Amino acid sequence: MNPLALLAEHAPGGPPFHRRRVFRWELRLDRDGRVVDLADHLENPLTLFAPSVKRTVGIIAQPACDTAGYTFGTGARGEKCKAAAAAQAIAWADSTGDPAAVAVARFHASGARPPLPETLQRDQNVLITVDGTPACLSPSAAGFWSAVVERQKGVGTWGLCIVCAGSGPLTRTMPDSVPASLLPGATAPAVLCLAEDLAQAPICLPCADAATSGLSRALADERRSVCCPGSRSRTAWWITGAAGDTVDPMQAVMYPDRDRVGMLMDGEVDVPDGARFRAITVSGNVSRISIREVVDMPLSLLVDRVAQWFADMSTDTVFPDDHPWPQFAGMLAVLGRWDGRRYQNPRVPADAQELLLRSIIHGDPVAPRLTTHLLRQMRADGRVSHARVAVLQAHDRRAASSRQPEQAVH
Repeated sequence: MNPLALLAEHAPGGPPFHRRRVFRWELRLDRDGRVVDLADHLENPLTLFAPSVKRTVGIIAQPACDTAGYTFGTGARGEKCKAAAAAQAIAWADSTGDPAAVAVARFHASGARPPLPETLQRDQNVLITVDGTPACLSPSAAGFWSAVVERQKGVGTWGLCIVCAGSGPLTRTMPDSVPASLLPGATAPAVLCLAEDLAQAPICLPCADAATSGLSRALADERRSVCCPGSRSRTAWWITGAAGDTVDPMQAVMYPDRDRVGMLMDGEVDVPDGARFRAITVSGNVSRISIREVVDMPLSLLVDRVAQWFADMSTDTVFPDDHPWPQFAGMLAVLGRWDGRRYQNPRVPADAQELLLRSIIHGDPVAPRLTTHLLRQMRADGRVSHARVAVLQAHDRRAASSRQPEQAVH
């Protein structure tokens, strides 16, 4: 199982080396490259797929959709960034003759710029439009941008890619990164592979871009990813060969309701042939990504295992109004210390989320380390709750089942 191949398949599509980006500012030009005005879209920012690349210390301009530093030359290294953007626009116009590129090149060559408001910051994105159309979406922009990225991020040769098993321009470094906000432990935008990894396992530039894009897409999906407070990792999942939440058993795990769980336990979920469940668990380490687990299994198998999970943790409710199945986040919360009003999450083990998900997805007993921790907390704070009993009961039933000699081992 190649995790990069699974992630590349999950990429959202569209031109290579593009990401969904948000622009507060719009620099409006006419077809001759003259400045019309600078519009502030604070209340309704512009969002579109635009050229994107990972930058650390190097200067790489992004055509007609860069920061204020590259567009207007503001801030530290502003003159160098502005010069790079101007040189790129001229090369774009000369190589393609695209009217939008010509207008952007003329703007940079003129040295003109509108009055800059005090609210404009050098790292804020500025979208350049020509006669109301984003220049970065012009017909020639994607091809020109791909050539730029290949020169900047590639090794300069073609070779066999371990992801697609085809021949393509090999990458020297990952062309883009994943936002730190999606990765517990990351302190900066993080990359999937470092340069030394790529030297041993060559990847073509399109696959490197698609894998990063697919991971960002998965982690950014709030309904199909989870990172509970105190967790050291984030898990994201997706389903292929099926559509809709009706065949996503993990939604029932996260937010159980009687109808959804009832369908699972009664075997009433219709799973299309060939549908598969895929998941990835990752964490951040400063500016790199650690892949902790990858899952690729038939969706029908996961449906059976989730149904069994609900059966294993079903218990008599402590109070008549209790929900018979606690939410996933609630099962993690009860591992903390009860202070008389709520559970203290800092006492939850950092890998508890991974261990509990592993039990649910793979059908294994709950990790003994978690149940031992939970029993210690219960002795310490004296709190016996429905969710705590459910976790312990799931462990006991699964442990007993695993000891049966006729039990199949998956």
